[in-house]
Amino acid sequence: MSAVTPTGDEYLTLHPWRHLKTGKMYQIVMISTRESDHMVLVSYRDVSSASAPIWTRPAIEFYDGRFVRIFPGFMFKDADHLSSSSSDKKGEIRS
Repeated sequence: MSAVTPTGDEYLTLHPWRHLKTGKMYQIVMISTRESDHMVLVSYRDVSSASAPIWTRPAIEFYDGRFVRIFPGFMFKDADHLSSSSSDKKGEIRS
């Protein structure tokens, strides 16, 4: 049996994302395209509640460093070292 490699939208939706400002965890529900201007949109939901509202924002905002993808086994106490305000420090992780 070979391992299945996620591709496309599945790669983005497979793991939760953490909002750096609030610390909340979100799951991408879908990637879509707005008809009027063909802007790519990301729809996401708070993972703490099955009845949480689905939020939508332009993909450029979602992927600009406001959210970081969380992989299994990845843990950190705070995300201060990932914020853009500290990204100029030597040795820091850039978002």
